[in-house]
Amino acid sequence: MLGWFGARARPRFEVEGASGGAKTRPDEADDSGGGRSDGPGCRDRGVVTSLADLAEGEAAVLERLELPPDVALRLMELGFLPGTVVEASHAAPGGDPKVFRVDGTEIALRLETARHLLARRRP
Repeated sequence: MLGWFGARARPRFEVEGASGGAKTRPDEADDSGGGRSDGPGCRDRGVVTSLADLAEGEAAVLERLELPPDVALRLMELGFLPGTVVEASHAAPGGDPKVFRVDGTEIALRLETARHLLARRRP
């Protein structure tokens, strides 16, 4: 793959179908010992989940965007870059769309789109 500067580069985000292998889904999270569970009401910290699963006020570090390239690029232009902290702000009365805070800007995303943005909950 040619990078933005013409040199061969490794993609910084995964696009649906680009990796050829299995992807980490929220229910197949790679918990490398960072999370702990204190019962059914506790949310594991450090577990990969989608932005749609974040509770109001909860923050996570964006890991990857599993979306078509044009949609992923647009979201990256808006600030949804891997390594960026994203906070779930609030949602519409029906729960969709949901508002996320990225670098001081609030952006509303449909839940269908937010399900394809995978992040790691902050400890």
